[in-house]
Amino acid sequence: LRKLNGLMTGKVDLIYQYAGRLYVCDYKSNRLPAYDVEHCQQAMRDSEYDFQALIYTLALHRWCKFRMQAHYNYEKQMGGVRYLFCRGLNATNNSGEGIVAMRFELAFIEKLEQLLHPAQEHKI
Repeated sequence: LRKLNGLMTGKVDLIYQYAGRLYVCDYKSNRLPAYDVEHCQQAMRDSEYDFQALIYTLALHRWCKFRMQAHYNYEKQMGGVRYLFCRGLNATNNSGEGIVAMRFELAFIEKLEQLLHPAQEHKI
């Protein structure tokens, strides 16, 4: 079990829609020894970007519920989160280096929402 420490700062860099799904995109300028999956995943853990991705997902989920109401469906419309480690991106190489993609399960997001807003269960 990891212990969270410190203050989270930042803001969502980009929310975009692709193929009918919404995505959060966050750009990172970290210098890593390499930008393969292992090093990018380690940077995600070390800097608690995975926690940041969870908070961003919850924020977008709540905004979508508020704006779209009955027309919003997490399973169909939430694509996930993409972290782009800009120093590792190469437009001539389609290897996926420098990119971390994740998507949280709806049940997990709903539990977190309930923990943070217990009196507002099923309301925004």
